[in-house]
Amino acid sequence: MIEGSDLIAKKWSKMRQIIIKNMPYTPIVVDELCRWCHVSARDGHANLLELELAGESQRHAGNSMSRINQSR
Repeated sequence: MIEGSDLIAKKWSKMRQIIIKNMPYTPIVVDELCRWCHVSARDGHANLLELELAGESQRHAGNSMSRINQSR
């Protein structure tokens, strides 16, 4: 049986995977990315912050983000 916190963690992880998969390497406005990924702005911003802190995305001017090329 999956406990509530495990279920939330799995949902959050899946949401983060969807966001990073859909995030381009060129800057995109955060609200547009959230619409592409069908996530709420609140959840999208929280996940983007986690991705930024993990070094997987970068914040740009104009409330935009881009994916960081990990092969550098």
